[in-house]
Amino acid sequence: MAKKKDNGAAKEQSALNRADILAVDDSHRQKVAVPEWGKKRFVYMRAITSRERDAFDLWSVTNDGVNVRAHLVHLTICDEDGKPIFTADDITALGEKSSRVMDRLFDLAAAINGIGPAELAELEGN
Repeated sequence: MAKKKDNGAAKEQSALNRADILAVDDSHRQKVAVPEWGKKRFVYMRAITSRERDAFDLWSVTNDGVNVRAHLVHLTICDEDGKPIFTADDITALGEKSSRVMDRLFDLAAAINGIGPAELAELEGN
């Protein structure tokens, strides 16, 4: 059996332990222009936590995809520090915003959170 050539990469890597994993700040947020809501205006959008993703998936199924865009956008729009600015009480009001804007923000929120086309189709009831 041929031996794989070691390029040194394995020597540079080390296993993470519990403390390492829990200490890592793996949050992500990005600035997103929203000209439809005002010239030179923007929001911050963030990656949601695993717990929030599970709750979102469950909510999407139990609500037959109604207001799915507003729900994901409400979870992902945040302040500069990554703290959500909306609560679940805002989902209905966000659902009344322009579909053009919400579609764009929803697509970005999905991309930031690794929600792929197959999952999107399922969440939207297609």
